[in-house]
Amino acid sequence: MNLWRAFSNGIINFFFRPASPRPLAALRIGLGSVMLLQAWVTHSAVWDLFSSQGIVQGEVATTLNRPELPQLMQLQAWLARIGISEQSCILLVGFCYVVALVFLTVGWRTRLAALAAWFLHWILMNSADYTLYGVDTYAHVFLFYLMWVPAGAAWSVESWRKGVVPLPTPGNRFALRVLQLHLAVTYLISGYEKAQGPQWWNGELLWRAVSLPIYQQYNMSWLAWWPTLSMLSGWGDVGAGTRIYNFYLAACDAQTLDCGNCGTACWHHGFLGPPFIWLDYGDVNGLFIWFFS
Repeated sequence: MNLWRAFSNGIINFFFRPASPRPLAALRIGLGSVMLLQAWVTHSAVWDLFSSQGIVQGEVATTLNRPELPQLMQLQAWLARIGISEQSCILLVGFCYVVALVFLTVGWRTRLAALAAWFLHWILMNSADYTLYGVDTYAHVFLFYLMWVPAGAAWSVESWRKGVVPLPTPGNRFALRVLQLHLAVTYLISGYEKAQGPQWWNGELLWRAVSLPIYQQYNMSWLAWWPTLSMLSGWGDVGAGTRIYNFYLAACDAQTLDCGNCGTACWHHGFLGPPFIWLDYGDVNGLFIWFFS
């Protein structure tokens, strides 16, 4: 009975020990800021991505995308009945999307803003499915969670207007644990999938990445003389991506947890040098969650 009681108390403590809402607020602000930056960087290509005369046109776009999901093309057809052009439809969706992200970032009507941003992001994703990458999927997942978690309880216009002092609650802890475990599981699966391919073990993938013109920022041809370095870097990335230890770290104290994830982020983005530093929603937002836990 003592063992069972200790186990039960450990589970309750793990999932429901009161926690501050500030980690969730940091996630809200970080995600909203990064997505607004992405919107600004890609705004000049909006016609190429979403118009019927863009990079992928007409029936080809319809074939590549999933017709059962909401898309801009469907909305355009509906709005055309009341005289709204394709260009106006794209501008309207883009404007509403940016407004929703601004409201989400500053914490005004947080849940409603998260819902609007999530739905509009879903439409944009479905309308250019061929351009998606893992970062878009992670952003979409985090937007979904922000509809439900108390992300506006701290560092927000809502809390400032109400004069509410952010207090630790069991609900905050549960929300954090769900996010942490989701990240841990997805990275574990990702690392496992990477480990199935020989290119991660022999360094070939790393060599390809730094040799392709689209990714090449510096002359990395010297790696050909040091194949062991490419091989070890591939091993490190598989280990950092798998993050099996996250299941252990999630139950540890915040200091240990911070150090472990900081080490992973440094390996993944910093130790390999500037050519290897890529923006990753999973790491960016994961660190927001981990550091403030």
